[in-house]
Amino acid sequence: MFRYLFFSLLFSVVSVSIHAGTKDIGPMGMEFNTPYSYDNDRTVVRSYLDIINVIRSKPRKCGHKGVFKAATPLKWSDKLNKAASEHARDMAMHNLTHHNGSGKSTDVTGCRKGCASKASERGKFHGYTYKRAFAFAENVGAGQKSLKEIANAWVKSPSHCANIMNPCFREMALAKSTNPKSKYKTYWTLDLGYRR
Repeated sequence: MFRYLFFSLLFSVVSVSIHAGTKDIGPMGMEFNTPYSYDNDRTVVRSYLDIINVIRSKPRKCGHKGVFKAATPLKWSDKLNKAASEHARDMAMHNLTHHNGSGKSTDVTGCRKGCASKASERGKFHGYTYKRAFAFAENVGAGQKSLKEIANAWVKSPSHCANIMNPCFREMALAKSTNPKSKYKTYWTLDLGYRR
């Protein structure tokens, strides 16, 4: 079995029409704040943003997914960070290595809807909403101890690499959670998004 696990998920761009005047808020008219936080140190956030933007700054071959041109730099999204942080913690608490939440208390989005959450649901739950178009992707990993290790693992995986290099995306957040009692100890979630 592989020492490190990582998975990716991509939701294609979807164009939708919704009522004029819709505000960028979370469910039930307010933005939900998670009861925990991760990597709030601005230096850590900057290092996360920088490493992904360095990857995007050069043309890159992503295995069977093809060759990608250099892509524009991403901006940090606090709303995506809430979603990524929730899932990183949920994975660490329940030894998850996939995109669905546990459906337990650390899966805040899932608890609110009554079943295990899916990746794009977490983004929307934490206020990453849209008026006309939406794109979302999530990379997760388990076992990589450092930012450099997880970034290298994602670049070597065609699907993860393609998510990072996708020129549609404009925003990102990356979260890490550790649990010394879990199987892989360290869990990562990268959420990438575009909305308008």
